[in-house]
Formats: sequence, C-alpha cells, structure tokens
Amino acid sequence: MEETKTMSRPTATMGAPGSAQAPATKTMGSTAGTRVHITLGTDLNGYILNEVIAENTGEAQLFICSKSNDNYVAKVYHRDKKPKQEILSIIRTMQSPYVIRVIADGEYAGRYYEILPYYKHGDLLQAAPLDTDFISKTVVHGLNEALNALHGKDIVHRDIKPNNLFFTDNRQEIVVGDFGISSVLTAGKSVRMTSGSRTPGYSAPETLSGFVSRESDYYSMGITLLHLTTGLDPFSGMNEAQVNMLTLTKKIDIPATVPPRIAHLIRGLTVKEPKDRWGYTEVRKWLNHENVEIREAVRHRSDVKPYIFDGREIFTLDDLALSFAQKWEEGKKHLYRGLARDHIKQFGQDLASKAMDCEEERDQDLGFFKLIYAIYPNAPLGWCGEMFVDPEKLGDAIMKKMPDVVPSYEALLKSGALLYFVENRCEDTVLAGVIRTLQELAKTDAQSAYYRLRYLLGKPADFRFDGRTFEYVDDLVEYLYEKRDSIESYSTKLLEDKSFFAWLSHQGFDQHIESWKKITY
Repeated sequence: MEETKTMSRPTATMGAPGSAQAPATKTMGSTAGTRVHITLGTDLNGYILNEVIAENTGEAQLFICSKSNDNYVAKVYHRDKKPKQEILSIIRTMQSPYVIRVIADGEYAGRYYEILPYYKHGDLLQAAPLDTDFISKTVVHGLNEALNALHGKDIVHRDIKPNNLFFTDNRQEIVVGDFGISSVLTAGKSVRMTSGSRTPGYSAPETLSGFVSRESDYYSMGITLLHLTTGLDPFSGMNEAQVNMLTLTKKIDIPATVPPRIAHLIRGLTVKEPKDRWGYTEVRKWLNHENVEIREAVRHRSDVKPYIFDGREIFTLDDLALSFAQKWEEGKKHLYRGLARDHIKQFGQDLASKAMDCEEERDQDLGFFKLIYAIYPNAPLGWCGEMFVDPEKLGDAIMKKMPDVVPSYEALLKSGALLYFVENRCEDTVLAGVIRTLQELAKTDAQSAYYRLRYLLGKPADFRFDGRTFEYVDDLVEYLYEKRDSIESYSTKLLEDKSFFAWLSHQGFDQHIESWKKITY
C-alpha cells in the first residue's frame, strides 16, 4: 500500500493484489452505465439468439442460436458466474469426438457466454430408458473414451449424469458436455480438494469429504448407467441427507430387471473404495467381454458379529464410524474402554493395532478422530458430533458464528485433526502446508488462525464490516473513501478486527498489513 493524501482514487491506497480483481467485477453488467439485457434477437458476435432452451440451469441460460443458417447452443452465464478459464483453455485444445467442442466464447454486456454445438436429439436423460444394446456398445464405449481423454489432460468432470451426455446427430455416438464444476488435478497428483458442488447420488463417496479424483467420475458413470438402463432416478423420493448416507454406507440397489452383464459393470463402477473401483482399463476389458473381478474392501463382511451401539446392531465398519462420529462422547467411551478394539479384531490384526494406537493418543478427541478414519477412510469430516459433507461446510459453519470463536472448531485445527484429515485424504501439499502453518500460528494467536481458516475453507470469502459485505479489497477502500471524514475511527475499528487481517491475508495482502497499521496510526 502507498499512503495518499488526497484519496482522489480510492484504489490507489491498495497495491496490485486486490485492485486487479475488483474493477472488473464492478464494471461487469453495465454498458455506459446502463444495464443491457440479453434476450431473443441478441447478437453475440454473429450468433443470433432464437429460442430459449433453459431459462436457468443454476449457472446460465441456454439458447438456440444461429449463424450462417447453422444452429448452435449459446450458454450465457449469470452475472456472478464464469467458467474456469483453465478448464476452458484445455477443452479448446482437445480433439476427442466424445468431448463437446467450445466453438466460440466471449463477453457481452458483462456476461460470459460460450457457443457450443447443437445436438438435435438432445441429452440421454430425455430418452431414458435406453436400449441395453445401445448402452453396452455406444454409451459405455463413448463415456469411457471421453473420461480417458479428459483424465489424460488432468480434468475431472465431477458431474457425469444423463443430462450431461448428448446424442450425436446420427445417434451413433454420445458426447460429454457441461464442465461447469470440473476440476484440474495438480500436475502429478491423483486427488484434489474441491468445493462442495456436486449432484447428490451421482457423486462418489469421497466427494462428500470434498475430494475428487479420476475414480470419482467412474462412480458417477455407474450411477448414470443405472439410470439410463431403468429409466428411473435411483434416488427418487429421498432427501439429500438420505442420499448421502446411502452413498456412504450402502451398496447401490440394482433392480433385477437390469441385465446381469450391465449389473456387473455398475457394481464394479460403484465400489465405495476409489482404489478398488473400476476405471478405464476394467471397462475396456468389460467391453471386450473379458472377465473382470469386482474388488470389495474387507470392511464389508457379512460374517461378523454385530456391534451394539446407540441401541442398534451395526454390521459394517463404515456404519460404525459414522455412528461414532455422530455420537461423539459415547463413542469415545467405547474406544477408551477397549470395546471398539475388541470388535475391530474381527476385521484383521492390522486394524486392531491401529485402534490400539488411537487409544494411546494423549488427546482423546484426536485419538477418537483417527479411529474413525482408520475404520472408514472415506468418511466425511466429523468432529465432536458434527458432520461436514466437505471441508468447505466447516468454513461456512465458522462464518455463521463469526465473530465468535467456536471452541470445538478451534480445537479441530489446534489438535492437528484437520491437518491429519487433509494429509490422509488428499495429495494437495499446498493446502496441507497452509493448514500446517495455521496450526502452528494457533499456538500463539489462535483467533487469527481461526479466522484465516474460515477464509481458506469457506465460500464466499467476503468480509463483513459496518453492516455491509465486501467481496474485494477495492470495495472496502471505496466505502472508506465515502466515509473519509471519519476515516480515523473506521481505521481503528478495522485494526481491532482480527478477521479483517485474516481477510486481507486471504486476498494476498500480507506484505501490506504492517504498512496499513503505520498509515492509520
């Protein structure tokens, strides 16, 4: 930051890290100060909008548009949405016939748009149930090749489902589209921590903890094939909590009407453990009518004695882990009285040894936490009786209580449990490094570390001050400029607010914080 005496331009008080973002955000949506609406007849650089396909998909409007007598689809994003440029740049370079092409893209009236091919036969959901021969020969082959092409570019689609698959115009192939929530894996890594965006039911168990991998797409492929074969939503009538519990703990119910060969494929694709789940190679073998084994983890055994907990019989370690996580204090008693260890012995000496290690932890909450993930590695983040579908939800929970500090959330960071979770569930060394730094900071300044954790995990990462919400530093600076007659009192309030410095740090202003203090004092 640089000190300015006149403050004729509010953004001059801040350096580049924040001011590069805010102006673009504030000018989007206006043309010469007047908002321009996108309607039928709008010309998007030569593509004329003719017909509405969908008014609101959650992130965009969809139109049929035309250019030179050819039809296309225009995906016009809402003003607060924009596709990931990293994903878009990779998709543009791909030559796979099974991955949708991006023909053109740009901005109009502050809204981002993409021009995509128009497929006259629509998506596969509209035609379900599909002929099983078509599924076996066309859908499975095309989807497997599309995923292989995407994964080869380190893209995880994250939203494979029937309405994101399209018939080609000759109906001889299928094409995968909609990369709105796709993620790029870090070079050389197989797992990435992501936001909680997903389609419940179609998403793999590990995604409920905020982690995705190439294997996650194949789980979604299995659920998609089940839907296309039966023509029925496998999760009809369930709420999201019920769907999530089924995804985590139960085998997918495959009706007897599904042909045995396709049922075998679906079962191989929907194995809970990513490392045991079928992928490209196994699906290729299945297509070649080779025998492919379905690998199930040892935890799913039917010959074990039930464990009595919370008044019911529990047969699987997955179910036991989730039950423990929800009844935290009671579960701890079972661990530290040796009851859990005795039951876990049925599943092998290795797990029993891990249970003993957990009992020896000095911090009993941390030991209990480690037990849960020893017996169910894919469990969502659980701590002191609360379950978070993914770490982002922890950030949201912190935000709801701010400026108050919730002792249990603070302990999750300080105890090392959060770092343990991330290090064992994700190969994102950058994220782990940041959490390790915050854990160390918590030893001397727990409140600052706590607030920084909120901005690391939660979305949106905005700052609340004086009854207002600020997304970017420039937004706050402009507000302070409006209140410049009382700048001293406002600056004092900011300096006393540790969440302010956590927000600045998240925005990339670490090097400016001390300068800010010197200016205001």
